[in-house]
Amino acid sequence: MLLFIYLLCSCTNDLSSMLLFIYLLCSCTNDLSSMLLFIYLLCSCTNDLSSMLLFIYLLCSCTNDLSSMLLFIYLLCSCTNDLSSMLLFIYLLCSCTNDLSSMLLFIYLLCSCTNDLSSMLLFFYLLCSCTNDLSSMLLFIYLLCSCTNDLSSMLLFIYLLCSCTNDLSSMLLFIYLLCSCTKDLSSMLLFIYLLCSCTNDLSSMLLFFYLLCSCTNDLSSMLLFIYLLCSCTNDLSSMLLFIYLLCSCTNDLSSMLLFIYLLCSCTNDLSSMLLFIYLLCSCTNDLSSMLLFIYLLCYCLFIG
Repeated sequence: MLLFIYLLCSCTNDLSSMLLFIYLLCSCTNDLSSMLLFIYLLCSCTNDLSSMLLFIYLLCSCTNDLSSMLLFIYLLCSCTNDLSSMLLFIYLLCSCTNDLSSMLLFIYLLCSCTNDLSSMLLFFYLLCSCTNDLSSMLLFIYLLCSCTNDLSSMLLFIYLLCSCTNDLSSMLLFIYLLCSCTKDLSSMLLFIYLLCSCTNDLSSMLLFFYLLCSCTNDLSSMLLFIYLLCSCTNDLSSMLLFIYLLCSCTNDLSSMLLFIYLLCSCTNDLSSMLLFIYLLCSCTNDLSSMLLFIYLLCYCLFIG
């Protein structure tokens, strides 16, 4: 029968007869090559994808040839636009080659069609892990921040940016974001402190202490605020305010007297100097001071 069909094929070039010939050959010999040839011929003349895939599937089954298996899935993807098949294609490629680019492509395709954030993040995570590429790592955290509005992630994003670039503006932005959402004073003060440290900007340093004073009502900080203002500006009014605040909250006479003494020294104002001695006399009942008070009073009246 086979010889009959073979002769029929040879002289007629009849494909159906040729296929029947190979089919019969396969059936009685269980010859895989013949079976594959049968399917191949069927595919060639019909452009039937199912047959072509069956051809490759059979080739894969008996040879365990990965390239054929991948070709099988590729063909399945091409004609069906089936994402699951396409992903399987890339997954198989990754599994046997340990090729990172393929693995990343696998996750990228998964992300593209599902808009699945976890997959997209996994994509960047894998990219970061094998390349130690900071830009990718930052993009990974940025994506995490964008879709979750998670502050901890956003701060981690800026922290990583700061760590590798030593960029002060980023570091300050890190603390600013921390302050904005937590209204945490310690963070806000740290923000100003960093600004001061790298810029030696007095206004920022003073703002640092002002904030510290405002929320803690801590006199020592408020006085330090004024002291710094005095030290860098040599502004007498600020220096006197420093001592006045010290006097007001401590009722410390020595400070109050120092306040008046400084007022006298820089203004050469006799009335202030006399007030200085008067206060000294009033609280100490010190006769020598009282006599000095009268002496100075007489001296300036006589000179006048």
